[in-house]
Amino acid sequence: MAIQIDDFDVAPPALADFAELGLPAKAFIENVKLCKIIGRVSQLLNSGASLNSDESSTLKASLCQWIRRLPPELSLYDATSLRRPYKKEVTDLHLVYFAAIILLQAATRGYNSQWRASPVSLLASSCIARLYEETQLREDLCFLIHIHSFYCMVAAIPLLYWRTRSHSKETCRLEELGILRSTIEQLSAKFGGAGTVLRNIEALESELQQRRSGSSINDMMQVEENIIAGDGEQMEELFPFPLELCPNMDLLDTAGAARMEESLDIPNSFVQDLPEWIFGEDSSFSGIFESELV
Repeated sequence: MAIQIDDFDVAPPALADFAELGLPAKAFIENVKLCKIIGRVSQLLNSGASLNSDESSTLKASLCQWIRRLPPELSLYDATSLRRPYKKEVTDLHLVYFAAIILLQAATRGYNSQWRASPVSLLASSCIARLYEETQLREDLCFLIHIHSFYCMVAAIPLLYWRTRSHSKETCRLEELGILRSTIEQLSAKFGGAGTVLRNIEALESELQQRRSGSSINDMMQVEENIIAGDGEQMEELFPFPLELCPNMDLLDTAGAARMEESLDIPNSFVQDLPEWIFGEDSSFSGIFESELV
């Protein structure tokens, strides 16, 4: 998943390296580009550092460039915003892309304590859940490899931390968590580590519920306006998709982001004192899931 470019002395793969120049070859090349970006984030965190805002902007720009330059045949939508026919390689590629967005958000935790419930993280989570839902409907989960349980874990975190007073958004949140759980449950039939992921999602959810139950109404606070404003920068570039991709695509709209801000309830104690055993300080993103990063 994460490629440390300093560990290799070979050129990145090119089409000339493949005997068959089909969709799998093109998808592999683009996947390597994404893994290099994730590797850079992982490298910084492994050094004990947290990304500063300039480094975060640079890596975010790399992700924007990646999605902007993606070959048309690997895009979810065509130039007229019509959904292209389902291709497993294309869906898998975008799952990695959306996971990379959340991982980059996680890497900013040194200065962005609310990354878990930010619009960027939430929107990426929603996109991941809906793509897994599509994969389930196509009965293609059986072809996924073990790292997808980690992607589900990454996507679950923003949905677990997000709380809203909007009934429709809460229904959507629970539905998308259900999609992720269902995906992990099916993966666990093949990969034992998926069961660990599921248990830790349930443990985190239980811990958050206990914290919330112990918080008075005076402890509750709304997301600060500067978090919404900060996420708005480059947000449309990160998510150049039609609104139909997922229910939370309305966050791209200024009014939609404002409605989300008004609907969010986050206990102040959650912001300042969140469990770090998911994304541990000592092991880059993964913490207890370090073995999943291969």
